Amino acid sequence: MRINKRTIINLCLFNIQTFVELLRPLLLLLFSMFLADLKLDILHPLGGIGVAMFLILSGYGLNESYKKKKSGGYWKKKVVRVLIPYLIVSMVVIGLQILCSFKIEIPYYWYLDFILFWYLVFYLIISIPGMYAKRYWILSVTSIMVFIACTMAGSGLRAEQALSFLIGIWISDNYESAREVLTNKGILFTLVITGGVLLMTKQIPIIRIQGDTVLWQGIQLGMKVSFAMALIGFIYCFRRIFNSGFIALVSKISYELYLVHFRLLRLPQKGVMGMCSFLGLSIIGAWVVNKISSYIKKRIC
Repeated sequence: MRINKRTIINLCLFNIQTFVELLRPLLLLLFSMFLADLKLDILHPLGGIGVAMFLILSGYGLNESYKKKKSGGYWKKKVVRVLIPYLIVSMVVIGLQILCSFKIEIPYYWYLDFILFWYLVFYLIISIPGMYAKRYWILSVTSIMVFIACTMAGSGLRAEQALSFLIGIWISDNYESAREVLTNKGILFTLVITGGVLLMTKQIPIIRIQGDTVLWQGIQLGMKVSFAMALIGFIYCFRRIFNSGFIALVSKISYELYLVHFRLLRLPQKGVMGMCSFLGLSIIGAWVVNKISSYIKKRIC
């Protein structure tokens, strides 16, 4: 694959979403890698912060695409983009389970049904006349309902991400204001402090025993959104440092990387060599899945 580095740099100078799109898969992969290898409780929030960044950018990207292209071909593209790589990875995993005489388990990724849910909500908003003008009311009510329902159902991973998609929509509609906010050092410092305070608060024994309650999930939500927004702003402020062809490549296979790396977490990852092997296998596997899915998409789209 040929990558025009100058084009990437120019885009990054003017578009916050473009650059974070380049960095997000690498961040999430590193988070997962350290979590799998070190198994330290203090690092557990990092995965959720990465997911929050994914959802914020998904909301941003969908709204930007709609404003430019309206709703033409919306659903087919989104479903094809999500399902084909998932089916490829699932068939490989199930095939290996059969060959190795393991118990057959269909790979499950909670993030997929969650992001498809938000795709559906946004599709209804842009498809029903008059709904787009009320998008903030609809998304706000939906976010509150998701937070309460998921908390009551014990699905904390979803509850703590209830606001992320809505934030992405707001950034898209208020890009200049969002850029000023996310590049303001005082605000970035405040976001980090807020996230840090919430992180320490959840370590208090009386708070930890709350479990799947509104209080606990509210702390989780505030902490992860604060850190995610701070990271997005930090990356944008120092975007020149990170420009590279490798990050562009990883960005291209970001979704496949999420699918593949998750299936490799059970592999031994002791020490530096183990982590490097995990990183290499994840990227190679994701690249292969991306190539196959791209070929299939060209045939059916």
